[in-house]
Amino acid sequence: MLESGVADRLTSAGDEFRELEARLADPATHADPAVLRAVSQRYRELEPLVAAWAEYRSRQDDLGAARELLAAATDADERELAATEIDDADADLERLEGELR
Repeated sequence: MLESGVADRLTSAGDEFRELEARLADPATHADPAVLRAVSQRYRELEPLVAAWAEYRSRQDDLGAARELLAAATDADERELAATEIDDADADLERLEGELR
């Protein structure tokens, strides 16, 4: 699991990314080539980080749902399916944590 400081920085990066997205939709940004270039560059820098952060949060949700499914499973097939999803989500989260640090 990511430390809270890292998660806070990633959340801030996501906020900045959305602000840049709004600026890119603003005609005033396109009126100034230097501003457009700077905003576009920062947007491209943040895009992979924000995408990985979104995937990380999604896989955390998937992991929680799989754990609930495992707890409520009534037969071996359900338990196996949930256990597989837990293993997959754990592996994805570990990979994403490495990318996000």
